[in-house]
Amino acid sequence: MKQISISLRRVFLFSSYGLLVPAVQAAVVPAPVFGDYTVVQRGMPLPVWGTADPGEMVKVSFAGQSHETKAGADGNWQVIFAPLKGGARGNMVFSATNTVEAKDVVAGEVWFCSGQSNMGKDVGTSANAAAEIAAADLPDIRQFQVPPKPATEPQDASFLKGATWKPASPETVGKFTAAGYYFAKEIHRKFDVPVGIINSSWGGTRIQPWMPPEVLKADLGYEKMLEGKKAEIAAWPARKIELDQQLKDWEQQSATAKAEGREPPVKPWIPRPPDEGNNMPGQLYNGMIHPLVRFPIRGALWYQGESNAGGGVGGAAEYTRLQMGMVEGWRKAWGIGDFPFYFVQLPNFIAADATGRSWAFFREGQEKSLALKNTGMAVAIDIGDSNDIHPANKQEVGRRLARLAFARTYRQAGMAGSGPVFAGSSVQGDAIHVRFNHAEGGLVAKDPQAVTGFEIAAADGNFQPASANLQGDGVTVRSPEIKVPAFVRYAWINDPQAGLSNKEGLPLAPFRTDTFGK
Repeated sequence: MKQISISLRRVFLFSSYGLLVPAVQAAVVPAPVFGDYTVVQRGMPLPVWGTADPGEMVKVSFAGQSHETKAGADGNWQVIFAPLKGGARGNMVFSATNTVEAKDVVAGEVWFCSGQSNMGKDVGTSANAAAEIAAADLPDIRQFQVPPKPATEPQDASFLKGATWKPASPETVGKFTAAGYYFAKEIHRKFDVPVGIINSSWGGTRIQPWMPPEVLKADLGYEKMLEGKKAEIAAWPARKIELDQQLKDWEQQSATAKAEGREPPVKPWIPRPPDEGNNMPGQLYNGMIHPLVRFPIRGALWYQGESNAGGGVGGAAEYTRLQMGMVEGWRKAWGIGDFPFYFVQLPNFIAADATGRSWAFFREGQEKSLALKNTGMAVAIDIGDSNDIHPANKQEVGRRLARLAFARTYRQAGMAGSGPVFAGSSVQGDAIHVRFNHAEGGLVAKDPQAVTGFEIAAADGNFQPASANLQGDGVTVRSPEIKVPAFVRYAWINDPQAGLSNKEGLPLAPFRTDTFGK
């Protein structure tokens, strides 16, 4: 329980009849992110803020520092702590005419985790969940769960009222973001420092709702985006009838398959109505990002794209621009420089499209956003689930994100943060030889006798499956169907069987050397 004491002179006033009556008062209230078990970012100036009576003097004390300020005319106040050392801990005390204590506050590493359902999927739904939950006696790993609340205008921290930090334990960790938690475990294990993860995610969302409104409005595609949204809303009644029928058909097919002892078909994905707040451009930024932009973080983790990969406004052709705009908008809002932004490339999955390649082109759109500095991509092309858009192996997703952080944020010597990346190719007779970066020590194949995932084409762009021979840090690819090859692709379908990696177990990223749009 938080200890709160309020001076009686603020609670009661004498009425004209000599009786004690309640008085209107506004006790000092810290922003919701400063509560029991808060993790604050070490090594950075720390703003701490909240509300009180207008003009009231407020004192905040923590880890040997005390700072005072006067609440403004609107009741808002803020103090700034000098950078704290990792491991600093204790109660953060807020003193005015009342006193509030936030217990067991610690300084460590704070990472902001956002995106759609694959970020929101919790430990309780991940692989090996029972054992992971039972072993979660890790009180210095803590999650702050942001409420799923859209808003039409940017909100302040009070919009998150009721949100709390929770230390990882068998009783709590089942509801932690799995990708974020397994990332945090790696950071905690490596540095023995408290790790805070802020979980601000919402399943089924596109990227546009997470973007700052000013970024959207400055973008030349914003009007097109709004027109597209209006068209989606107008078409929704007919679309809903179609989707309901798809669901009924799937239910019947699944029942038949179960009765016959067969594997049921993949359940169709049913999107949310396009006019819901979590689908409107900018509204999740307003309600779930903006209230926290004063709170220092080390970096951000992003796992989103499934909802944009289906096409429409914000599909593969536009996603690079949108993701880069979002990152730049977040960085501007936080005002702490170009903090690390690490994202998960979409994994292998049987997406329902006629070409069988829509996700391949979308993954390329994600990868192109690496042109923005201090970004990194965790490749997941080998750990998806062909029949489930929510693969359960979030442990490896967390590990790969952590490898990026170790190599690029924490500058750990000898730590590979990336798997092999396409570096160039050359035609050699009836074959194409491909070179890679980040393949020191040679490529590793799950099955060296049957290296899969490659295709080559002549100048006409008609791609054919190809065999591949590993040669150190490169590979030679050929097909009996192609006598004069011109282009090569790897893992360029929705659900490839991709089995190449480096010696660290980090996979080769999908690539192509052509520019065909099919």
